[in-house]
Amino acid sequence: MRCCWVAIVAPVLLGLAEPGFAQDPPQANVKTTTYKKTKQAALDMVVHFPSGWKESDRRPAIVFFFGGGWENGTINAFEPQATYLAGRGMVAARADYRVKSRQGVTPKECVEDAKSAVRWLRQNASMLGIDPERIVASGGSAGAHIAACTAVTPGVESEGEDTKVSSKANVLVLFNPVLRFGPQMLQRIGNDEVLGRAISPTLHLTKDSPPTLLFYGTDDWLLRQGEEFMQRSKELGHRAELFTAPGEPHGFFNRPPWREKTLARADEFLESLGYLKGKPTINVPDSPQQTPRQQPSPPTQRDVKNGPHARNVLDFWQAKSGRPTPVLVSIHGGGFLAGDKSVAPQLRAIQFLRSKAKDWNIDPKRIAATGGSAGAGISLWLAFHDDTADPKSDDPVLRESTRLACAVVFDGQTSYDPRFIRKLFPDKDVYKHGALRRLFDADLNKLDDLPPAKYRLFEEVSPINHLTKDDPPVLLVYNSPMDAEVTNVGIGIHHPLFGKALKEKMDELGIPCELIARNKRIGGGTPPRPVDFLKKYFGMSK
Repeated sequence: MRCCWVAIVAPVLLGLAEPGFAQDPPQANVKTTTYKKTKQAALDMVVHFPSGWKESDRRPAIVFFFGGGWENGTINAFEPQATYLAGRGMVAARADYRVKSRQGVTPKECVEDAKSAVRWLRQNASMLGIDPERIVASGGSAGAHIAACTAVTPGVESEGEDTKVSSKANVLVLFNPVLRFGPQMLQRIGNDEVLGRAISPTLHLTKDSPPTLLFYGTDDWLLRQGEEFMQRSKELGHRAELFTAPGEPHGFFNRPPWREKTLARADEFLESLGYLKGKPTINVPDSPQQTPRQQPSPPTQRDVKNGPHARNVLDFWQAKSGRPTPVLVSIHGGGFLAGDKSVAPQLRAIQFLRSKAKDWNIDPKRIAATGGSAGAGISLWLAFHDDTADPKSDDPVLRESTRLACAVVFDGQTSYDPRFIRKLFPDKDVYKHGALRRLFDADLNKLDDLPPAKYRLFEEVSPINHLTKDDPPVLLVYNSPMDAEVTNVGIGIHHPLFGKALKEKMDELGIPCELIARNKRIGGGTPPRPVDFLKKYFGMSK
C-alpha cells in the first residue's frame, strides 16, 4: 500500500504547512508532503529517511533545490544524491519552489521559497528526527543560487512566516551556482540593482558564513563567479572549498562519472564537519585517463574588431607555416545570454577571416567552426546555411563566402524550434527552456497559439532546417549517453537525441556525420578524435 503525507493547512492557503505524519510516522523510506502554500501553488517536499530512522533521532539533514534558470526544472532532480546521503544516515529532502514558466515569478520568490523550505525543516525538526542546527542547503545552478541565499543573504523572506525560526542553512554544498547578479543576470529581474545585490551571495559573505563546498566544470562560464567567491572567502578567513572538473561544462555533475565523483567529494566534506561518519561508500565509475591541459599561448591578434557591434571582436592565433593554413573558429556557448542573440555577427566573422587570408596566411577554403551548446548550434547553422556572400557589396568583407569546410560541435542543439523539441522529448518541459524563451521573446506555454512570425523565426534559426546535400561533414559529440534520462531541462537541452535526429537526415543525404554519445560511436567502431576529424576534412596528414 502506498502511503503519503497530507498537509494540514489553515483556511488562508498561505504560509508553511505542518507535516502530515505528526500522528503517523512514515513506514516507507521516502515520503512527500506539502511544506508551503502560496497564491500560485502548493509546494511539495520529498523526504528520504535513512534505514532505522525514528522520530526521536537528531540526524543531520540536507535539502536539494533543482536547477533551471529560475524558470524551469522539477523536484525529480537530485534523486540519486538524496538517496545516497539517506543511505549514509542523513535525512535528505528535495524541495519544489515556484518558477517563472509555471507560476510567473522572479528569482526573488525562488529565494523566498528556499528560505521557507529550510525554515520548515527546522520548525519540524522534532517530527522529522533531525538536528535543527545541522541543516545543509544544496542544489544546482539556479537551485544552488537559492540554496546559497538561505545561508548568506539577509532578508528576502516570505510574508506571514515566523521569522523567529531561522531560515539559515548551516552548511552549503553548491553545484555550479550563480553567486552574483552582474549585468547579464540583472536582466532576469528587470535590471533591479537593489534586488540584484540583495540576492548576490558573494556580496554578503562574512567570516562567520557557513562552510561552503563549490563544484564547477572548468568550461563553465560561471566558474569565474566561484573564483570570486573563493577569493572573498580567503580574504575573510571563511571556510570554502572549490572542486573543479577539467574540461567539463555547466551541469557536468548530472552525469557519470562526475555525479559519483562530486557526491564522494561532498561526502568527504560533510564527514569533515561531523555530519557523516566513515569514508564514502559510493562506487565511482572508471573514467578515461585525462592528460593535463596545456595553458594556451597568447593570441597573435587580440580583440580584433570585425563588425559594427561592440562585441564583434575576435582573437586570432596564427600558425607558423610557410603555406596558408586552415582555421578553426571557436564560438562560445552561454544559452544566448552571454552573447549576441543573432548569428549574423558570426557570419561576418567568417567573412572577415577570409578577407584577412593574405595578411594572416589563411587558406580561405579550409575554415571550420566549433563550439559547445549555443556555440554548437551557431556552428551548425553556419555549416548548413546558404552562402550569404554579396559580390556586389560596397563592403569588401561582405563579398566573402560564409561557407565552412566542416564543423565539430559539443552538446549542441540541432533545432531551436520548440515544436521540434517538444516532439523530441514528449511530456517534458525541455522546449520551455529559459534560453529559448529569451531567444524568441515568446511565451512557450502558449506554443500552439503564437503569431505566424514566431513560427517562421523558429524555423529560420534551426540548423537542421537548412541542411542540403551540398553541406559539409559534421562531428557531433555529447557528454550524455543516448539513453540518458531527462530529469531536468539542462540534461534535455544537451541530449544526444538532437544529434541523432540530425545524423539520420545527413545519412539520408549522404553527408558524412559522426555521432558520439558518452564516448560511444553511434553505429559502432572507434570514436574519431576531433583533431583527426578536422585533419581529415582539412586534407591534412595525420
